Amino acid sequence: MATIDFIERIARVHGAAFPSAHVAGSMVALLAAYRYRRWLFWVCLPFFASMCIATVYGRYHYVADVLAGIAVGAIGFASGSWLMERKGALAEIAE
Repeated sequence: MATIDFIERIARVHGAAFPSAHVAGSMVALLAAYRYRRWLFWVCLPFFASMCIATVYGRYHYVADVLAGIAVGAIGFASGSWLMERKGALAEIAE
Protein backbone atom coordinates (compact mmCIF):
# COMPACT_ATOMS: atom_id res chain seq x y z
CA MET A 1 0.00 0.00 0.00
CA ALA A 2 2.85 2.38 0.76
CA THR A 3 4.25 1.86 -2.75
CA ILE A 4 0.91 2.72 -4.38
CA ASP A 5 0.55 5.81 -2.19
CA PHE A 6 4.08 6.87 -3.13
CA ILE A 7 3.44 6.43 -6.87
CA GLU A 8 0.16 8.32 -6.73
CA ARG A 9 1.66 11.15 -4.69
CA ILE A 10 4.90 11.57 -6.65
CA ALA A 11 3.91 10.51 -10.18
CA ARG A 12 0.45 12.07 -10.07
CA VAL A 13 -1.19 8.80 -11.12
CA HIS A 14 -4.66 8.63 -9.63
CA GLY A 15 -6.01 5.38 -11.01
CA ALA A 16 -6.95 6.32 -14.58
CA ALA A 17 -5.71 3.97 -17.27
CA PHE A 18 -6.38 3.63 -20.97
CA PRO A 19 -8.36 1.54 -21.71
CA SER A 20 -10.33 0.54 -18.64
CA ALA A 21 -9.52 -3.10 -17.97
CA HIS A 22 -12.60 -3.44 -15.73
CA VAL A 23 -14.85 -2.33 -18.56
CA ALA A 24 -13.04 -4.52 -21.11
CA GLY A 25 -13.33 -7.64 -18.95
CA SER A 26 -16.95 -6.93 -18.13
CA MET A 27 -17.68 -6.38 -21.81
CA VAL A 28 -16.32 -9.84 -22.61
CA ALA A 29 -18.52 -11.37 -19.91
CA LEU A 30 -21.54 -9.41 -21.15
CA LEU A 31 -21.03 -10.55 -24.75
CA ALA A 32 -20.58 -14.15 -23.62
CA ALA A 33 -23.81 -13.90 -21.66
CA TYR A 34 -25.55 -12.50 -24.74
CA ARG A 35 -24.26 -15.35 -26.88
CA TYR A 36 -24.80 -18.25 -24.50
CA ARG A 37 -27.37 -17.22 -21.85
CA ARG A 38 -29.53 -14.41 -23.14
CA TRP A 39 -31.45 -14.06 -19.86
CA LEU A 40 -28.18 -13.51 -18.00
CA PHE A 41 -27.26 -10.74 -20.43
CA TRP A 42 -30.38 -8.81 -19.46
CA VAL A 43 -29.62 -9.32 -15.77
CA CYS A 44 -26.02 -8.10 -16.17
CA LEU A 45 -26.66 -5.20 -18.56
CA PRO A 46 -27.83 -2.68 -15.92
CA PHE A 47 -24.80 -3.51 -13.76
CA PHE A 48 -22.47 -3.07 -16.71
CA ALA A 49 -24.01 0.27 -17.64
CA SER A 50 -23.86 1.41 -14.02
CA MET A 51 -20.20 0.46 -13.78
CA CYS A 52 -19.39 2.42 -16.95
CA ILE A 53 -21.13 5.48 -15.56
CA ALA A 54 -19.62 5.07 -12.09
CA THR A 55 -16.05 4.85 -13.36
CA VAL A 56 -16.43 8.28 -14.94
CA TYR A 57 -18.55 9.76 -12.15
CA GLY A 58 -16.06 8.58 -9.52
CA ARG A 59 -13.24 10.09 -11.59
CA TYR A 60 -11.44 6.76 -11.93
CA HIS A 61 -11.51 6.95 -15.74
CA TYR A 62 -12.28 9.34 -18.53
CA VAL A 63 -15.12 8.65 -20.98
CA ALA A 64 -12.51 7.75 -23.62
CA ASP A 65 -11.12 5.05 -21.29
CA VAL A 66 -14.57 3.51 -20.93
CA LEU A 67 -15.27 3.62 -24.68
CA ALA A 68 -11.88 2.10 -25.41
CA GLY A 69 -12.55 -0.60 -22.81
CA ILE A 70 -15.80 -1.46 -24.57
CA ALA A 71 -13.97 -1.66 -27.91
CA VAL A 72 -11.10 -3.75 -26.51
CA GLY A 73 -13.55 -6.12 -24.83
CA ALA A 74 -15.57 -6.54 -28.03
CA ILE A 75 -12.42 -7.15 -30.09
CA GLY A 76 -11.12 -9.58 -27.48
CA PHE A 77 -14.38 -11.52 -27.44
CA ALA A 78 -14.51 -11.65 -31.24
CA SER A 79 -10.87 -12.75 -31.46
CA GLY A 80 -11.33 -15.41 -28.81
CA SER A 81 -14.48 -16.71 -30.49
CA TRP A 82 -12.72 -16.86 -33.85
CA LEU A 83 -9.75 -18.74 -32.38
CA MET A 84 -11.94 -21.24 -30.55
CA GLU A 85 -13.96 -21.99 -33.69
CA ARG A 86 -10.85 -23.00 -35.64
CA LYS A 87 -10.33 -26.68 -36.27
CA GLY A 88 -8.27 -28.29 -33.53
CA ALA A 89 -8.73 -25.48 -31.03
CA LEU A 90 -10.33 -27.86 -28.56
CA ALA A 91 -8.10 -30.86 -29.26
CA GLU A 92 -7.83 -33.20 -26.32
CA ILE A 93 -4.71 -32.79 -24.23
CA ALA A 94 -4.26 -36.49 -23.39
CA GLU A 95 -4.26 -38.12 -26.80
